[in-house]
Amino acid sequence: GYRLLLAGKDVNRLNTFAGSLKEHGARVEVTSMNSAEPLRNADIIMISSSGEEVQAIADHLRAAAARKIIVSTSGEFYPEHTEPPIDSSVAEELQKMLPFAKVVKTFSIHLGSGFGSPLVNGETRDTFIAGNDHEAVKTIAEVIQNAGYFPIIAGELRVSRKLEKMQAMFHQLTTGKDFNWYARWKALHS
Repeated sequence: GYRLLLAGKDVNRLNTFAGSLKEHGARVEVTSMNSAEPLRNADIIMISSSGEEVQAIADHLRAAAARKIIVSTSGEFYPEHTEPPIDSSVAEELQKMLPFAKVVKTFSIHLGSGFGSPLVNGETRDTFIAGNDHEAVKTIAEVIQNAGYFPIIAGELRVSRKLEKMQAMFHQLTTGKDFNWYARWKALHS
């Protein structure tokens, strides 16, 4: 097995997701980004933060990140009404800053309480995954499936640019409309 650490500011939201993983036998711990000790002991570190915080996160993780899987769930790169850059993504920038880590992008298109809700109206939520290290992507697909979601491997880390744009577009579509926080993208597959 693996030891998964969920790190971020919204510890309550992460605890909900951790509960789902624990139901399936995962060893999961939740911490704020200020705790260094849990970072060193984890096999997988999943970060829930805004794209604007990527430099601070990389600085904080640098000593602990070597050879570990670092999962970026960040959506937008810049403040809310600014387009993300075309030639990069939060995950790609994190990979540049942590060259010895295995950065994987996932959950970036889930809004609101999506972490704790693998089912919406009886349907399993699809979760896209992007990363350059195939073993790391495979491991994260397993984590996602064990949490009750349907993993879809979208491609290499550069695909995270599209995933971030999907999240930004989805945010625009749902703002001011009758969608709730459980709205999602769905890939129709058989």
